[in-house]
Amino acid sequence: MTAPAVRIVLDTSAVLAYAVTSIHVGDTIAEVSDEGAQFGVSVLCLAEATRLVKDDNAPGVELLVQHPHCVVLPVLAEDWQYLAHLTKMLGRTDLAVSLGEALDRDAFVLTSEPERYELPGQGELPIIPV
Repeated sequence: MTAPAVRIVLDTSAVLAYAVTSIHVGDTIAEVSDEGAQFGVSVLCLAEATRLVKDDNAPGVELLVQHPHCVVLPVLAEDWQYLAHLTKMLGRTDLAVSLGEALDRDAFVLTSEPERYELPGQGELPIIPV
């Protein structure tokens, strides 16, 4: 039996938005869940969001991970060159890992920072702004 597909990948900004109960992130997660699909978030983005989140909102990050349709995505050692290439393009590793996961899974990145993914000459990237 195969696992449900990951349809969206939350980046650090989306995790932070969820932690402060963003209706836009919550609605998108609900739509994905209603379709029987999953959403993913990189362990790197979870670590970065945990570093940045205000203490009062920190439980929201843990709540996100406990969601039954959440898949915590690892950063694999063998992907280091691909990740390095995307990091050079985007300027941040957390953005690079989110985009890489979305591209590899034919999914979308859910982000509060869509402008950070605008790359000249790259065409339309799979980004959903919140």
